[in-house]
Amino acid sequence: MVIGSPLLKAAYVSRRLGKTIVVHTEGSRLRLDPHRWAPFWSAMVHAINNAVDHGIEAADVRVGQGKPAAGTLWLEACGDGSALVVTLRDDGRGIDWPILASRAAATGLAHVSQSDLMEAMFSDGISSRGEATTTSGRGIGLASLRAVTRALGGSVDVHSEPGVGSTFWFRFPGVMERPASPMPRALDIGWQLSEAIVQPDQATRNK
Repeated sequence: MVIGSPLLKAAYVSRRLGKTIVVHTEGSRLRLDPHRWAPFWSAMVHAINNAVDHGIEAADVRVGQGKPAAGTLWLEACGDGSALVVTLRDDGRGIDWPILASRAAATGLAHVSQSDLMEAMFSDGISSRGEATTTSGRGIGLASLRAVTRALGGSVDVHSEPGVGSTFWFRFPGVMERPASPMPRALDIGWQLSEAIVQPDQATRNK
């Protein structure tokens, strides 16, 4: 799976939900083993679904808050020394930490400190959303994403501010950055800076 596949998923979800989003991608030219990294990009779809479905608000809500009607999603990758850092960021409503704390408490998980809430967010069956949809909110996607990240030797960190948005950082130490060269069966994530505006289709608008 190449990086375009999760972004195509974002486009599909936003159209189905009747939302307009601007998608930015930026990355270094890296070559990665496809068998090793494809599960990460597959799992990344869960975080993208959350951002588009529950993070980015409807256009009228955004305008009422003084935001642009279109939400924005950034997906970036870069080398930091010997590490690969993948960043997913949105300008949506942010994580509702009080609701997350309440859900964690109800299931017997620690919920006092910010580190407690981070752990709860990546636990099975925990979601900060009031309702699940066919796209997200069932509390299983982020647990799967963290498991895949850890299996690759990586870690994940999150920053979220209410009304401003959320940022997920995935850091994989020891993944050396190098210029792209012919490599059989390599997974090329050499995406260049790009921007795409995804509009809802007419059928969704008319609902």
